Amino acid sequence: MKNWMIAAACLMAGAVSAELLVGWDGAGSDTPVNGTLGVSGTFFSPSKDTSRSSNDGWYGPDSVAGGGVFGASTNDTVGYKINGNGSRIAVKITNNSGDDLELSSLLFDYLSIWATGPQTVLLKYDYGALEETEGTLLATIAAPGFSGGSAALDYPDYAVDLQSALTDYTLADGQSATFGIEGVDASDGGVNGIVDNIAFTGTVIPEPATLGLLCSFSAGILFVRRRFCM
Repeated sequence: MKNWMIAAACLMAGAVSAELLVGWDGAGSDTPVNGTLGVSGTFFSPSKDTSRSSNDGWYGPDSVAGGGVFGASTNDTVGYKINGNGSRIAVKITNNSGDDLELSSLLFDYLSIWATGPQTVLLKYDYGALEETEGTLLATIAAPGFSGGSAALDYPDYAVDLQSALTDYTLADGQSATFGIEGVDASDGGVNGIVDNIAFTGTVIPEPATLGLLCSFSAGILFVRRRFCM
């Protein structure tokens, strides 16, 4: 019984699940508004739209089951522009956690504001420490539809599984990777689509030595409890 309890404690100590690493929701800054300790992000965008945004309150899909993360701003009207003339977004994630970082997904909301704007969104691996060819296309997303006018709306939601799209999705401590979001299939290259609520999810993986200490600590606690509770 004692050995079983210690094994269970070690499994619990080592258990990990994907969480929000860094996210951008247009709330007045290009600095991530959410994050995980030791993980940071840098946002590159040529321009913002200050009258349109997604207001559903989620990064990506509107449910945990769908892979989304709740907590994006619902009170701003700032989105990020992409168009067929080369206006694109790039986001960099940097791991300074002291451990390995496994990327899980990249989430975002997107709406083609006008029917002549980008109807397809491409996600690319731009550059960085991952063992991936620079410029690799990771996902092609059909995103037809539009809504004219100036407003905050519930935009369609998207989640790209990075562990399926990438051959290498692990950043060691001190490493970073940059991804690009761009629009194509616009009948008028100068017309914008708006991206909002962009986020990375993933997991910080403790080093084996750290796990060993956690297991030893858990075993020690169980031993003490057993000794003094008999």
